[in-house]
Amino acid sequence: MKYFNKNWMMILMGVLSAGQAWGCEKPNVNYDAYDKIECLSKGLTGVKKDEKWGFIDRTGKVVIPIKYGLVWDFKEGLAGVRVNYKWGFIDKTGKVVIPIKYGLVFPFNEGLAQVGQSQSQKYGFINKAGDIVVPVEYDLVFDFKEDLASVLKDGKWGVINGVVDTVISFEYDYIYGFNHGLAVVEKNNKWGLINKKENIIIPIKYDDMRLFDKELLGFKQDNKWGIMNTNEKIIIYP
Repeated sequence: MKYFNKNWMMILMGVLSAGQAWGCEKPNVNYDAYDKIECLSKGLTGVKKDEKWGFIDRTGKVVIPIKYGLVWDFKEGLAGVRVNYKWGFIDKTGKVVIPIKYGLVFPFNEGLAQVGQSQSQKYGFINKAGDIVVPVEYDLVFDFKEDLASVLKDGKWGVINGVVDTVISFEYDYIYGFNHGLAVVEKNNKWGLINKKENIIIPIKYDDMRLFDKELLGFKQDNKWGIMNTNEKIIIYP
């Protein structure tokens, strides 16, 4: 069959993008004891009580005191915590391993974490030693993925590596993070696909685009969605 009901397209996009939301494991605990309980992450769960956050293990034992304004889940052994509107990182013993001094932090990914300063509204990256490895000078950044990060500067998106070399030039209106060596990009309100050498894999001519995996992507044309492969062969027509 050449054509498909558009509802199937939306279902497929929803399943592919939301799959990780399923299977949230909760600890064995009295739920009435807390205002909010997050999913288990690496054996620990963030919990909220009386406007403060801490961590319990899967048995319900408090392992990190409930004293923080906000927390991120543990990732790569560290969790972001907020005290008096400043952020830093703790380890699983509750020890502060990266000083609580940033306006904003995000969880570690590939050994690096996004950090920002409230006053300048600029962002960069630190390593697990707390060293700044990417200067806090970008307007917006995405996590490193496949050793590359999409970053926004002076109104244009580009891609840098861990030593701040420009890998993809700053000439795009938007760049999703690389996945399987490919990235969806926007330029002049049109979307396409590039590789890590900035070669155009799919022409930048579509109204919208989303990469599902290394072979399939969704594309929008004339206000309708379809699915094609990375050779631009249409699988499901809009």
